[in-house]
Amino acid sequence: MTAEKPVQDEEKIIASTGWKRDGFKDEEMFVLPTESFRPYLKDPVVQRMYVTDIGYFPNARHHYRERREGADGNILLYCTAGHGVVEFSGQTLTLEENEAVVIPARAAHRYYALDDAPWSLLWMHFKGEDCALFPVEKGEKIIFASHYAQNRLFLLFSMVFRTLHTDYDLGNFRYIGRVAESILSEVYDRSKPVEFSGPERQVTELVRYMNDHIREVVTMDDLAACSGLSESYINRIFKKSTGMPPMRFFQDLKMRMARGIFDNNRDIRVYDVALQMGYTDPYYFSRVFRKVVGVSPSAYLQSGNIPGNGLKDNE
Repeated sequence: MTAEKPVQDEEKIIASTGWKRDGFKDEEMFVLPTESFRPYLKDPVVQRMYVTDIGYFPNARHHYRERREGADGNILLYCTAGHGVVEFSGQTLTLEENEAVVIPARAAHRYYALDDAPWSLLWMHFKGEDCALFPVEKGEKIIFASHYAQNRLFLLFSMVFRTLHTDYDLGNFRYIGRVAESILSEVYDRSKPVEFSGPERQVTELVRYMNDHIREVVTMDDLAACSGLSESYINRIFKKSTGMPPMRFFQDLKMRMARGIFDNNRDIRVYDVALQMGYTDPYYFSRVFRKVVGVSPSAYLQSGNIPGNGLKDNE
């Protein structure tokens, strides 16, 4: 909001429209005294992300909030049904079902439900060093592409709500912060429509084909046939996207799968895993496994100790 368009007095709005302050049937609302527990704020995990207020307002008729000086932390609003209006930083947004927005810290704002279809709202006030990892300062409306996003967000919020019905101890505050980061990752990393085109989409489809045929023998001819692309073009886009040629990429996928099979069954024979991965020659399979993982299959089965992260650096 700008000086040229001052926010209307809150009490006058409440008196003239019947809007009231927060308080709705079947709501969930928690105020977390994180900052009152000063030793918690010294914890390096808590410092990265912590929640100060969180809740759910279903069918929030007459919902209205205004903060002329802004809030100390960032505010996530996610509309699960109905709609409402959010005003801040000189913009007015209508928030519909399956849309979200983050109001940046210290930005003057107001938001309210619309009478014809009052919103249901999941909301969270959050702070911490890791806020800088997300584009919260942009204040852009996020439109969720996935129909399953609402279920995922309800699950994440319910994880916080259940935790807050238990003890306010350091472990729980750490846990809540990590879940809060997952909520923001859901909002910023998974919600927007991802419209890959050209090479990105083509590589994605080729990798899906590889995963679908992970236990089979796949050749460059197969990749070309399934995609309608030339082998030279496939090689080029794979090297650009993954840093390795497609057959090397597929080989690494197979060895990751083989490693998972060994992890789940330490008594299995190397020969049997080789066959499962489409290798008729167990000695060749062992050479490939050693090249990719860093140890032979037999050594892996005996010790389970893998150099580094379990896969050698790409050559």
